[in-house]
Amino acid sequence: MAMDIKESLRNPTLTTIIIGVLCGLMFYIMPSYGAELLVIATSFLIADILPLLFIRGGNKIFQIGQNTRTQPKGYAFIAFFSSIIFTSIFAEALLTIAVSVLTTYFQNITLCLGIGLGLSASLYLDMNRRFYGHSRKT
Repeated sequence: MAMDIKESLRNPTLTTIIIGVLCGLMFYIMPSYGAELLVIATSFLIADILPLLFIRGGNKIFQIGQNTRTQPKGYAFIAFFSSIIFTSIFAEALLTIAVSVLTTYFQNITLCLGIGLGLSASLYLDMNRRFYGHSRKT
């Protein structure tokens, strides 16, 4: 039995659904904690994706925006730090809105499960992009 469960959890679709349902239930049962979880996870996604929009590089090369020239480390740090500040400000605003608004709307179990599944799927796709590249392997 335990081996069957362990084997089943190797399936990323199943684990994404399970985590999404658990998040949705948390949103429904404990809305204030659910709002905080939603904000933290969303902030993580933003912090992970935002630099991809205007920062490129690797192997000691750093490029900002559409500029294909390598930028000095000072400029790189300014861009990196700016993305952290922007994400922090956005997360704080999102937390304020989420805690006040979502605690009201988290009384709908269908909405909670939908948000949980969407959050779980977004985090899975981000993990897949980050660690497994653009391949479709799971």
